[in-house]
Amino acid sequence: MKKLALFLVSFIFFSQISFWYSKTDLSLFYSKLHSQIEIKAKNDKSVTKQYLEKVDIILNKALNKTKNQKNKEVFQELISLNNKTLLKLILDKENNNLNNNQKPNNPSYINSLTSNWYKFLNTNSNLEFVENNITYKITFKRYYEVDLSNYKYFLNNKINNWLIIIYNWNYIITNDYQKRQKYDNLNIYKEFNNFLDLENPYFIENSYYYTYKYSNYIFFENTNYLYKQDLIQNWIDPKTTLLIKDFDKYYFAKKYDKIKLVSTNTIENITNKKEFLYNLADDNKYIIWDYENILKDIKKDTLNLVSQAKTQDEKIKLIYDFVVNKVKYNFDYKNWNKEVFSWVLTYKNNSWVCDWYVKLFLYMLSFAWVNDVEIKRWFAFDSADFPNYWHAWIKIWDYYYDPTFEDTIKTWDEILYYYYKLSKEVMYVDRFDWLSIPNHLKNLSFDKRKELVLKNMYEIYQDNRNYKILNKVKNKIFLWLNYDEKITLNSLINKIWISEVREGSFYYNSMKFDIKSLWFYVLNDENIDFILSNTFLNLDQDVYLLKWYKPDWSFEYRLAYDVIFY
Repeated sequence: MKKLALFLVSFIFFSQISFWYSKTDLSLFYSKLHSQIEIKAKNDKSVTKQYLEKVDIILNKALNKTKNQKNKEVFQELISLNNKTLLKLILDKENNNLNNNQKPNNPSYINSLTSNWYKFLNTNSNLEFVENNITYKITFKRYYEVDLSNYKYFLNNKINNWLIIIYNWNYIITNDYQKRQKYDNLNIYKEFNNFLDLENPYFIENSYYYTYKYSNYIFFENTNYLYKQDLIQNWIDPKTTLLIKDFDKYYFAKKYDKIKLVSTNTIENITNKKEFLYNLADDNKYIIWDYENILKDIKKDTLNLVSQAKTQDEKIKLIYDFVVNKVKYNFDYKNWNKEVFSWVLTYKNNSWVCDWYVKLFLYMLSFAWVNDVEIKRWFAFDSADFPNYWHAWIKIWDYYYDPTFEDTIKTWDEILYYYYKLSKEVMYVDRFDWLSIPNHLKNLSFDKRKELVLKNMYEIYQDNRNYKILNKVKNKIFLWLNYDEKITLNSLINKIWISEVREGSFYYNSMKFDIKSLWFYVLNDENIDFILSNTFLNLDQDVYLLKWYKPDWSFEYRLAYDVIFY
């Protein structure tokens, strides 16, 4: 017995400082313990019963001493396992020839018990019952299973306050039980002073929209069986805790703030109201003053800008141009200067990062009554910062827009519309939404990722050749080169006509052309692939390859465009 007690005390001490256990672990532990007891008792059931009763005393003492919820769960589970074994020994006696699992419908022995002095309760398979339109659950520690073999024992041992519970044709008798109130979607809201439904997390008070910002929440995995006792055990006070409902799940936040967003008048009648408020709430983490006037300025600018527009597409293009032309990308984001993450400050300073390009775009589109607008995130994998920094773009109806990337490729402040009104197939040649990014992509080098983008462009080019963004591969395809081949001077010279220029003139089809002005790139093997893969120049259009002779009769190759002749 000393070895047994030492074994128990060692386990109890270990459980106080460690959380390695699970119900399976405990079952295995108890099975081992019970085997040791039976060996010690040499299969004497009366001695085994005495040992288990002492085990019960030790476990209950430990349960009463511990303050940690996890440890309490351990001891309660062990006590339950021990009671099941102990009570089976108590009731395993006369009428051994009867089937102990016999559960006839409406057995007479149950009727005789309930008609005499036992209370009676009928529950479902989850031990739940309804009383005064409120659902409760019965929980118990020590209990007996009643059947034909033992009901006379209870009939002859009348004890006050015992309860018979019937569920799934099982008959349980206990005097150690608790009644726990179950919450449903209606009565749990009545308990809490503050609650938030994530399906619609914005509410109106005194003509203003509000929401909650929260942290350090508690989550119950199975909220279909959430009881008042669960809240009490986790020190959740309905008066001071925020209840958060996410479809059929509940979260309980003890630290939270009520956030004032915007007046109902400012965003009256706008479309995309839910998306608008979601992003406004997200902005709030960087804003520490009343920004109502800034929003009113944006609304005023938007309505003036689109006042003459006749179609939704005209509105979108006017706002796209405004956003791309108004602001410059701020590369200081790596220093986490919070000012670049505030759309209020960046609207004033004309300096942004991607999320605030698209947020301004969203706000203005909403004020212009363009509907079905959504901000998409997260990764453009041909970015040098991938996967450490995410990216954002806009979806309107079934088309995609990226004002951030558009701004970075402007030439002489001219918008090229490479990232304007793209199909999903074209937009997603270099990006993934957050949940769909493949892990292997994160380990590729920057050059390999850029090569993968070119490969994707090659695959979709034939069906999408009218999109300007695919000009990156158009010249290679025109030269019959593979996506991973470099353009060289020789590959270019062998594919397109070369005109020799001397003193500003050249001959083409026996005609002399005198050049008045031109724009050009001087080509060599080091720069030609970059120039033809990253500019708006298309070899199958008004572009000339010129072998340009200098006064000393040396020459250079020029790729000329916007050529004007006398």
